[in-house]
Amino acid sequence: MAASPRWKIYTRFDEYVGSAKDISLAAAMMTVLGTGATIRNGHPKGSIVFTEGQLNSSGKPIYSGESYDVVAEAIAQAINLRNMA
Repeated sequence: MAASPRWKIYTRFDEYVGSAKDISLAAAMMTVLGTGATIRNGHPKGSIVFTEGQLNSSGKPIYSGESYDVVAEAIAQAINLRNMA
């Protein structure tokens, strides 16, 4: 049996809309859902790893439509920070 997709996608209104096994696919869904939509590493609200339009370390917003790789990097950083805590 195949594993359940890791990445859960929610609208900015906290409505679950789908899941993806690939970060790039999850990021693509963000481009449709818009600012405030989230990617989670599971379903709990505390597992949010990316929010469309969140600020990067330079204070500029990250939009998935500009670069899926930047989104993947932001997610990796979020996961690493949680693992260090």
